[in-house]
This record gives sequence, C-alpha cells and structure tokens, in this order.
Amino acid sequence: MLDMLPNRSTWPMWGLIFLAFANLPVAFSQEPENPYATTIEPILVKYCVACHNPSDHESNLQLHSLQSILTGGDAGPALIPGKPDDSLILRRTLGIDSPKMPPEDSPQPSPQDIDKLKQWILAGAPGTDRPNSLLDRWK
Repeated sequence: MLDMLPNRSTWPMWGLIFLAFANLPVAFSQEPENPYATTIEPILVKYCVACHNPSDHESNLQLHSLQSILTGGDAGPALIPGKPDDSLILRRTLGIDSPKMPPEDSPQPSPQDIDKLKQWILAGAPGTDRPNSLLDRWK
C-alpha cells in the first residue's frame, strides 16, 4: 500500500504540474494582441492626430480610427491594406508624395516607427476599429 503513494521527491514535480495546468484557463482567455491598438495607434497619436481628427481634419482626412483611415480624405484612402507602396499614409510619411507628412517643422517618426507602419499595412492593416478611443483624448 505504501508503494502506491508518491515519495517525497515527486511532490515538487506534482506541484509544478498542478500550477502549470491551473494557469491554462488564464492563458487561453486573454485576447490576442491588437497590432493597431498596441503599435499603430500610438504612432498616429504622436505624429498625425493633432491635425487629422474630427475637430481639425486637414484635407478632410481623419486618422483617429481605423475606419477613418480606410475612408481617407480629399486624396482618397490613406492606406490600402496589403499594399504599403500604394498607401498614401506611408508615401507621404516617406516624402514620396507631396506634401510630406508630418510637415518638416513638426516632430518626425523614427525609421522604426515608419517600418512598423509599413509592416502593419503589408500584413493587411489588422486591428479592431475603436472609433472612440482617440476621441476621448481630445475632449
């Protein structure tokens, strides 16, 4: 009968196995990362939204939500998912098309920020539209 009980050296192992399985529901219940919210939105807030928001939308372009970016402004959609080379937001940021954005007298995005924007567009511009997320910051 005593042979069926685990010996002392196996208790720590069973404890670790229990803890590993106890955390599984937490790991699987977390929402997947939203690249728009975690990476792209902060870049747009820092460099674009001051001039392209619902209150002050130069060139009729608003960049406060994913839907407004896809809708675009006077020059058309700001981005074409999957096509960074054809997306105005990237072409203007790189200075390929005029006028360059942000304007030269404004803070400029880093090469890393531009690459994040390019990779996001190349991936199809994934993300959940959160139209009110940036509006709250402008109240």
